[in-house]
Amino acid sequence: MTKENKKTTIIIVEDDPITVDRLSATVSAHQGCEVVAVENTLKSAIKIVRELEPDIVLVDLGLPDGSGLELIRIIDQEELHSKPMVVSVFEDDRNIIQAINAGACGYILKDDSTIDIADAIDIVLNNGAPISPVIARHILNVFSTVESPNIELDQKIKDLTDREKGILIGISKGYTNKEIADQEFISYHTVTTHIKHIYRKLKVRSRVEATHLALSSGLIDSIE
Repeated sequence: MTKENKKTTIIIVEDDPITVDRLSATVSAHQGCEVVAVENTLKSAIKIVRELEPDIVLVDLGLPDGSGLELIRIIDQEELHSKPMVVSVFEDDRNIIQAINAGACGYILKDDSTIDIADAIDIVLNNGAPISPVIARHILNVFSTVESPNIELDQKIKDLTDREKGILIGISKGYTNKEIADQEFISYHTVTTHIKHIYRKLKVRSRVEATHLALSSGLIDSIE
C-alpha cells in the first residue's frame, strides 16, 4: 500500500459493547479509515496506544479502571503521534475543561445526533477540533466566568514575545503541545516552558482562560 493510500488508523477505547459496535461500524464504513484495536480498560489502552501510535484515538472518559483523561495526558506528555478525541456521556464543565487542557482535539457526546463520528474524524484529520454544540456552550459558559479583561489586557498581550503569541494562537486553535512544537520548529519541552511563561504573563491557569483572553484581545478572531 502506497503512502497516499495508507489508511487512517483508529483505536477505540470504550467499555460499552453497544457503543463499540456503533463506533466500529461508523469507522469501518469511512473510506480510508480502519479500526486497529478496541480496548475496554485504561491499562490496556495505554499499552496498545504506546505500541501502535494510531492516527486517532476515540476515548471514553469513564473506564472501569480509571479515567480516559489519563490516556489523553500520556499521549500529549510522551509526544505520541496519536490525536485523542473524547466520545463520552460526560458533559460537565470539569471533565470538559480537563480533557481540553490534557490535549483532547475534540469532544463529542455519545448521544449527539448533530455531529457524525465520521465527519468528526475528517475534521480532526484536517487539524480541526470537532465539538458537540452542548460542549461548546459549556466552554462559552466557562469563558463567561473568567474575570473580564481590564484595560491592562492589551499590555499583557504586548508583553508576550512573538514566539509566545504564536504559541498562544496555537493553543487557541486547539493544537496539542506536540503539534505546536512541530509548527514552531522547537522542542516539546520548549513549548511547555513557553506556555508556563504565557500563563504567568496573562495571569491565567488553563488553555481555556488563555483562549478567552486571546479572543478578547483580538489576537485571534475565532476558535474555528
